[in-house]
Amino acid sequence: MDTLRRFLLPIALLLGALVLLSIWFAGITPDRHELGFALDDAWIHMTYARNLLSYPFLAFNPGIPATGATSPLWVFSLAIIHFLFAGQSVTTLIKAVLIWGGILQLMAIVLVWDITKQLTQQTKVAFVAALLMAFCTGLSGAAITGMEVALTSVMLLATLSCWLRRWWLLAGLMLALAAITRPEAAMTWLVYAGIICFSCYAAQTWRARLWVLAKFTFFSFAIGIIWFTYNYVVSRHFLPATFYLKQVSSLSEIPYRLYRGIFVITFIPPFAFGSGLLMFLGYIRAKPIIVSKLTYLLPLLLGVSYLLTVNYVLPPGVYSFYCTRYIMPPLSLLTIASTIGGYELSRQFCHGKLSLLWVFLGVSLLTALVSIYPISEGLHEEISLLNHIQVKMSRWLAKHAPANTWVGGSDVGALGYFSKHNVVDIIGLNTPDFVWHHQTFIRQHPVSAFTLLVPLWYKLPQDSAAKRIVILKSMSVSKTLVPRYTDKHYQQLVLSCNGPKGKPELLHLAKNTTTDFVFDFSIYCIPWQHDKYYNN
Repeated sequence: MDTLRRFLLPIALLLGALVLLSIWFAGITPDRHELGFALDDAWIHMTYARNLLSYPFLAFNPGIPATGATSPLWVFSLAIIHFLFAGQSVTTLIKAVLIWGGILQLMAIVLVWDITKQLTQQTKVAFVAALLMAFCTGLSGAAITGMEVALTSVMLLATLSCWLRRWWLLAGLMLALAAITRPEAAMTWLVYAGIICFSCYAAQTWRARLWVLAKFTFFSFAIGIIWFTYNYVVSRHFLPATFYLKQVSSLSEIPYRLYRGIFVITFIPPFAFGSGLLMFLGYIRAKPIIVSKLTYLLPLLLGVSYLLTVNYVLPPGVYSFYCTRYIMPPLSLLTIASTIGGYELSRQFCHGKLSLLWVFLGVSLLTALVSIYPISEGLHEEISLLNHIQVKMSRWLAKHAPANTWVGGSDVGALGYFSKHNVVDIIGLNTPDFVWHHQTFIRQHPVSAFTLLVPLWYKLPQDSAAKRIVILKSMSVSKTLVPRYTDKHYQQLVLSCNGPKGKPELLHLAKNTTTDFVFDFSIYCIPWQHDKYYNN
């Protein structure tokens, strides 16, 4: 039996690796097989990472400090990959990033095992938790998208693992790193601080507890001061631009956003059909053997606090990966909580046997198997969409747009990485002065062309100014490449202004009031001779 137990964690890791490989390969077809990233935001991180090798600060456009990177630690890790594979092809860099994401997901499985073992002292329960983490296809799929989800999970878990061992300084460092991977992680400090101050887990006397809190907070305070100072010096705002440009307009929106977040979780194993959430009921009459009940509750409290915080900046459309990635990181903590809850329910109603926990595992395995193909299909559709629209269009601009000019766009990741031009982000996340100091910024940064990803039915405004706008190139989404987008018929437009080369002209794209799809912005455009480039 002891020999078998030594192989339980490797078995969980092997299954985790198989899930990762299955999610990558299951959805590949002859038309959708190339390497790439599922989100344009991944290319934003790649752009910051590449520039970090040349400048001692975060920069989206070379040499210009910016605060659009909400995940500096992920950018730093990508910069290391760029350094290690300097001179290699983009394909090699993509492979390295995807492998790194897979490694992080396997590290998360190890940490889930470790934390569950510390809290329950039960190897079998830790094995179940590790398997549930391996079967969490949502997290596995997110790990191979080029985004920071897996790194955030690892940092959150590493913080808890160190905290349970009373390694206060190291736990504080892990939490600080988690916060510069996803800023929402910073709010979990309140949970840790509350338990340190109001329980006997850390120390017996108030003086000793405050000393523990000081050690736990040291790195968070130090790194936070550096981060806030950098943001303020660059933008005169203490937080990244995304916080201000995506936050809710009213606190009354948060309850509905929280409801949608929980609703989405019920589609992700091991929480599919609400089974994982039902396991939380085991905490009601839980009787932990090793730790206090408050410490026992930590994974649940941390996961819920993160979920509550992320709803402040969660965009309205929560059903695409672009938005669900925000609620993915706490799933690792909630997986531990579900396992412990199932373990407690089994102790209470199954005479100490783990029958209910094994049933929960079986349901999670079945839902994971069912979910692999749809997740893989969606992943490769998103990669195909990005490669055949944004990446291809950005390479076209690199070839045709006048040198030493700026270009603009609404999706600027691939544009920044491939166009070989400085980029104006018309959403404002990477060039926030486009929103905050609009008139001054657009005068100082005229563009030779700008791109918009719009529905096929979208028509340019028919006012006198808009008549000077010309479509240099348009590309629509292929039904073969991305079947589930055919009802939306997206197209990428490259727009510029007509006329001989000369003084920049002010153009305005007004709202299309007949639909919910709106662009409303002004921009100065540099006329240039581009007749020969139309749709070439």
